[in-house]
Amino acid sequence: MPESQALFRFPHGFFLVFRAARLLWQNPDLIRYIVIPFLINVVVFSLTIYFGFEFFQYVIARFLPEGTTWYWSVVYYGLWMVAGVVTLVLVFFGFTVVGNLIASPFNELLSERTEELLLGGPVGENFSLSVFFAILDGRG
Repeated sequence: MPESQALFRFPHGFFLVFRAARLLWQNPDLIRYIVIPFLINVVVFSLTIYFGFEFFQYVIARFLPEGTTWYWSVVYYGLWMVAGVVTLVLVFFGFTVVGNLIASPFNELLSERTEELLLGGPVGENFSLSVFFAILDGRG
């Protein structure tokens, strides 16, 4: 697709979020397929961030000598800024992988129910965990 066409199609893609929100508003039974993986991801990443910062605080307290001079304060807060940036980067890239792994079975169910709503009936084979794991194992 030439770049000029992509630029003209950008607003269409931007407004698809609002069309999806309207679809969810009209079909609230689809929300349960979104809420469950969202809550699981929130719990997993909240705990990861919490324990990561607790570990970093332990490491700083263990290995950074205590001092009352200004340069130890600069080192202390500088290390906390580094820890914050590293945490943001790890959560960003980790969420991409772990979040998709957690949500993949729910995305399949959401996709099936959405197709049924939009096309008016069952489409293809229903989701089953045995088929899902067979595909992952390479037998499907």
